[in-house]
Amino acid sequence: MKTIPGFVVLVALLFTTGFASPGHAGVVSPCNGSTTLQQGLTDPLIGAAGSGLLEEVKRLIREGHDINYQECEDVSRSDGTVLGIRGWTPLMIAAMHAHLDVVRFLVGAGAKLETKTSNGETALALARRAERAEAVALLKELGATK
Repeated sequence: MKTIPGFVVLVALLFTTGFASPGHAGVVSPCNGSTTLQQGLTDPLIGAAGSGLLEEVKRLIREGHDINYQECEDVSRSDGTVLGIRGWTPLMIAAMHAHLDVVRFLVGAGAKLETKTSNGETALALARRAERAEAVALLKELGATK
């Protein structure tokens, strides 16, 4: 298995913000049947965006990774509470972690602002819920309305 830069950073961010659970390691994804080591790693673009690794995000997009890829894993809190959010994108996770340079790049490169998760939340709604005022302001500046 190839290791992506920022893996440790991503995992640390997911655990410290309460969006990951150690109980999901090795869970078979209901979407594609793959075994993932941790949520958000079925595509390295999700990991790079969530870790704020702008150059890695750029490289992955140049290599053909889908800028609007939607993750299939549930988002969970560190206490094991499943939030039931599926369909989050690189833009959503970058916004939730206030990686503003990544957000700006993704939108400029064609990331869809109004894509929704399985429970109807956009990147703007997720940034609001995560109380990331800078990300909320940037997304609005870039044209997000919902």
